[in-house]
Amino acid sequence: MNGKTLRPDLLDVHVWNKNGDHPRDKSVWINPEPSDRQRKPFLSEGHVVRIYNVPGPEGIKKCTKCGNKMNGIHGWIDNAAAPSVCPSDYIVTDKDGGMSVWSKDKIHELYK
Repeated sequence: MNGKTLRPDLLDVHVWNKNGDHPRDKSVWINPEPSDRQRKPFLSEGHVVRIYNVPGPEGIKKCTKCGNKMNGIHGWIDNAAAPSVCPSDYIVTDKDGGMSVWSKDKIHELYK
């Protein structure tokens, strides 16, 4: 947090921009079989922030918070109250291990 002190009820805060950004994601590069020429190497889904990939119209709709399409650009967290994660959102972990998604505006307001 650029030298700012976290609130005592928070354990850590990490900005998220794309799959694999969170330090606990443990994403690895997957190389398809050499005979599969259609697929390129890709980064596995994160353990904390998963890849937002929903089939049909739901996946191609625009995000109401940032305006980008949902699939491929966004992530989501299983146990968060607001599970959708936009690029530049912050993943906040509290002392009990619970995770929340905070916007950069909320972070900047709290840590001016």
